[in-house]
Amino acid sequence: MGGYEIIEHTADVGIEATAPTLEGVFERTARGLFDIMGAWDPGPGEPTSIVLEPADDAGLLVDWLNELLFVQDTQDIVFTALDVGKVDGDGLRATIGTRSRSSTLDGTAVKAATFHRLKVAEEGGVWTARVYLDV
Repeated sequence: MGGYEIIEHTADVGIEATAPTLEGVFERTARGLFDIMGAWDPGPGEPTSIVLEPADDAGLLVDWLNELLFVQDTQDIVFTALDVGKVDGDGLRATIGTRSRSSTLDGTAVKAATFHRLKVAEEGGVWTARVYLDV
């Protein structure tokens, strides 16, 4: 045979978050993403609403993080505020604060949230999320 080779590559970083609510675990996972990218700068900013279509909890988490990556990438901003108002069978509703980026981000560039080993679950009144990011 021949013509190709399988190459092992470790280009992922994971976030595991816990919170008493599903909304809280979505917020904490987003904060982890912002910290990895160096894109969190709390303070004044322009509020933006984000509404995502219904999906299962795990799929919605990936959609949420990828939407945040899209906003950051296309608008070249930092995140100044974060409030996940509702995550349920109707989807996700959140408000983020953003401000134009004034300096180079001091973090790792993230390409996308992935479905690799993805987990969103509630056990004993505590929500846990685990997601891996392609960097």
